[in-house]
Amino acid sequence: MITLEQFLRMYGCDANSGIYIDDDGEIEIVAGGNAIVSIVGVCEEYSHEDIYRAEWWHLYREYQVKSFQIIGGGMYPVELTIWLYGIEV
Repeated sequence: MITLEQFLRMYGCDANSGIYIDDDGEIEIVAGGNAIVSIVGVCEEYSHEDIYRAEWWHLYREYQVKSFQIIGGGMYPVELTIWLYGIEV
């Protein structure tokens, strides 16, 4: 199993992008991720970097990912939708 935080760190990140926490504990996001991310029962259509700054992030970051789906592309924006264990809708 993988946590939401682990999944989002791995998803869409390459050697030049990702989430970094500096020595002062400040979060820095460098590129990466989809155009939008939705977590069913938690949030809809957040940008990749807004998720880590959301007031609810600390509550859900350790939840286990149940499944995910990617839709869009081409002329439509790409959206990553994530379902978590423990969040029933």
